[in-house]
Amino acid sequence: MKRLGVAAFLALTVVGTAFAAAPIEIFAEQPLVTYRDDPHIKGRVAGARMGTVVLLQRRECGRTEWEEFSRAITNDEGQWQAFTTLLKTTDVRARVGANTSEILRVTVRPWVSLTQSGKRWTVRVMANEYFRTRARLERFDRASGRWVLAKLVRLERAYAQSVGTVTFRGRRGTNMRASFAKPNACYAGAVSRIVSAR
Repeated sequence: MKRLGVAAFLALTVVGTAFAAAPIEIFAEQPLVTYRDDPHIKGRVAGARMGTVVLLQRRECGRTEWEEFSRAITNDEGQWQAFTTLLKTTDVRARVGANTSEILRVTVRPWVSLTQSGKRWTVRVMANEYFRTRARLERFDRASGRWVLAKLVRLERAYAQSVGTVTFRGRRGTNMRASFAKPNACYAGAVSRIVSAR
């Protein structure tokens, strides 16, 4: 297993510690993920024998109780790994016997998409809840080198998504995107992929 790079290590958000020198290490390759992504959780149990069982527990945003979601087995170097699908920002920890790792927070952002049909631009936001708020349709201003507001988009519930449509005439070739600000404590803000206006 490769060592965790300094930048990636500093990006992790540790929100609690079971004890001062936990022998169980835990980290995520991607501490910020998109809704329904499967983050890769890794770690190491100091001094563990090969085949040691590691219990993985999670606590979703808004909940107080922990639940077991997976089990991992250590290799001959005490290393382990697991995957989990996250629907909202979640705290994760590992346990071996009476020992518990630090708490790792994996932040989740909604899935956001932007599509164009003539003058109509449609924004879709998907998460584990619906948002009756506004997203931003933005265009890239080459003169300033910044993304600027083109129009606000009111979102409404539509099946399993929050969807909104606006009319906007953009110059052909202009880079456009949808931006969705942090809606609450359980989700980070997110942006769509860039779409070139037709």
